[in-house]
Amino acid sequence: MTVWNLAIECSAIGGSVVLSCDGAEEIAKTLPGDGGSVQFLAPVIRELVAQADISRPDFLSVTVGPGSFTGLRVGIVTAKMLGYVWQIPIVPVDTLHAIAY
Repeated sequence: MTVWNLAIECSAIGGSVVLSCDGAEEIAKTLPGDGGSVQFLAPVIRELVAQADISRPDFLSVTVGPGSFTGLRVGIVTAKMLGYVWQIPIVPVDTLHAIAY
């Protein structure tokens, strides 16, 4: 059984979204640095899920800070909304731990 993770990182001005299968990076997209998380996050997620040809990932991971207030807010709210709609768990990721890793 394969496990899909949709990872959202919006702690800085831009951000990125990665869709990975069983821990190996599959598809990644960087958001534009000019407020891109607000404008492009949902379309990029839709694009990556369609590109992977899956209906939804098995879980979401999202950075929760420290970082840009607006970027974090957009990333977390998007993850919460998708987790609710898709009925999948959300894993919070500390930004500093992710950088250290």
